[in-house]
Amino acid sequence: MRKTLFNILRVIVSLGLIIFLVSYLDLKKIGDTAALIWTQHPLYLPLIVLGGLLLMLLEAYRLQQVLHVQGIHLRLMRLTRYCFIGIFFNNILPTSIGGDVAKGFYIARDTGKKTEPFVALVVVRIIAAVCLTAITVIALAFGYDQLPNSTPIYMAAVMVLAVAFAILFFTRRRIAVKFLVVLKPFKNKALRKEIIAVYRLFHSHRQFPRKLCLAALASLGIQFLYISVNFLVARGMNFQDIGFTTFFILVPLIAVTTMVPSIGGLGIREGMYVYFFKNIIGKDGAGALSLIMLVLVIAMALTGGIIYAISGSMRKARPESSGETEDGGQRTED
Repeated sequence: MRKTLFNILRVIVSLGLIIFLVSYLDLKKIGDTAALIWTQHPLYLPLIVLGGLLLMLLEAYRLQQVLHVQGIHLRLMRLTRYCFIGIFFNNILPTSIGGDVAKGFYIARDTGKKTEPFVALVVVRIIAAVCLTAITVIALAFGYDQLPNSTPIYMAAVMVLAVAFAILFFTRRRIAVKFLVVLKPFKNKALRKEIIAVYRLFHSHRQFPRKLCLAALASLGIQFLYISVNFLVARGMNFQDIGFTTFFILVPLIAVTTMVPSIGGLGIREGMYVYFFKNIIGKDGAGALSLIMLVLVIAMALTGGIIYAISGSMRKARPESSGETEDGGQRTED
């Protein structure tokens, strides 16, 4: 029942915002503006598509590095396919399964490990949040005078607090112990032990700084590439006066807002493009920018859908036989 209500809420939020945007914006102007990218700058299109593919490869590489910490070794191309399937679930289906759960399911199927893949996926999310926050704060420091309003400052402050808490919670056991009170409702001792064991898996990641640094570099690359694609789309629509720094500030904030319950951020993402960019390139220009980015996301999601459709015949992967730690020794279980 709760899942059904949550799915209904997601659909209502997305459709409601789409209906509002359709009534608020001039669709003809948006279409004419968006069309400039293939009538006047057609060479930008393959670059944008290539950017989307590189995004998925970097996402798979980031996941691969974190999985190595858990002793899971899968090939990059297989993880890339799983990332495409994940974006399909995130952006097409109004379901509570989610892209991370879909990726975790396939990795668990391949490795026989039920907990480690999902812990790794949460760690990936934390690393992404840390990098996203760092980029936003740095951009705000250098581009404060380009802000359309003060909203980004408040959003960045909330992001910093949330990320700081997550880092302290998963790296400092003394702080985590203070929150053991939340386990009191769990009367089942076995369940409590399982929860504590999962936390220990999170905590163990701090012993592998090199892998985490590689994952962080991949996250920074993902953010920089996504920002660059947005910038390239704007230039393709002849918005030549807007600087890269503006995208560096606003695009990460737009990405954060897609966490609001909806169908893969549909409606939320487009609304935030209009909200942040309307004073810079006009509301219809902002709408055209959001439209092109939506088409790119849908294209990647449909690719993931095709992979998902044939995944029933996808053979179970053989994990690479490697259990080495960063110092060359064998990894031991906690």
